[in-house]
Amino acid sequence: MATVGLTEGVPVEKIKELQRAFMIEQKHLIAIAPILKHSCKEQNVSFLECKAQDVAPSACISSGMAAVNCALKTFKFAKEVAPQELEEYATCLEYNGFRPDLCRTSEKAFYTKVKGWLAANDKKTEDISSLQ
Repeated sequence: MATVGLTEGVPVEKIKELQRAFMIEQKHLIAIAPILKHSCKEQNVSFLECKAQDVAPSACISSGMAAVNCALKTFKFAKEVAPQELEEYATCLEYNGFRPDLCRTSEKAFYTKVKGWLAANDKKTEDISSLQ
């Protein structure tokens, strides 16, 4: 049985290309989840509303890809602004069973660096998805 989801209709080669380009893993997504909550809220709500109206996988490809692209942009932003801090926090999460309470030091270092960049550039978390 085939798995159906956001990638239905997207060529496997394109998916693999994105994975290689961004080298994104579960640990990174969990590390940036609080940022995604704000930076990709509009795209995620749009996708969820679409899925609530039509469960057919092909019905929501556009809004699903918008949500994925936003997450990738947010990951790219975090990787550029705080590469070492992101990797340390994500690795700590993975090592400790994805328990943030065991990674407070690296979590604070990561978010402090991201918040510092946003403040220095007069940006808000919601602005991340529109950054180039």
